[in-house]
Amino acid sequence: PLEEASDISPQRTGHRVGLKMSHGELLLLYEDVLYTLIHRTGVPSATHITDQDEMLRYLQKVFRLDEGDYETVMHRVKEAKVPSCSLKATVVEARNLLAKDANGFSDPYCMLGITLGQTMRETEEKKERKFSFRKKKDRIEKRSSFRETLPAKYLQVTDVKSNTLNPVWNQSYVFDLDDIHSDQLHLDI
Repeated sequence: PLEEASDISPQRTGHRVGLKMSHGELLLLYEDVLYTLIHRTGVPSATHITDQDEMLRYLQKVFRLDEGDYETVMHRVKEAKVPSCSLKATVVEARNLLAKDANGFSDPYCMLGITLGQTMRETEEKKERKFSFRKKKDRIEKRSSFRETLPAKYLQVTDVKSNTLNPVWNQSYVFDLDDIHSDQLHLDI
């Protein structure tokens, strides 16, 4: 059975008819909005509210919820499964590569993968070391963590293009991201 209906009138839309929904439906809508806000990705424009706490207070006021309903819904949202994110990367081509073979050409391929979430300090250290997926035979460096050796599920390799300095691959790969804020795409050719 439907609970007491709430009247939510859209503001500044030009509509004169309000939306009729039960308190339960209102809480479900509020839960969806909170989940979307808490798990949003990307960077909002300068004209949008970027402070999450300010946005949460605003939503609580718009939905006219008491503190008990707010806490109940917030608990459900925080306990819900975090959305999964994927990155689709397409390796299109390379141009004017250096010749590595005696015949003046190369047999290029591209290795790409996701370097798992790292702190800013680890990222800067890795940049200084010129990170590469390939093992250096002439230089064995001690690894500071397991994160620097990537599991096979995080690596993809294009086809080898023989005898060329301008390979065209047009190959796409999908990577599952563990942490969209710190995982990085890295590639070697």
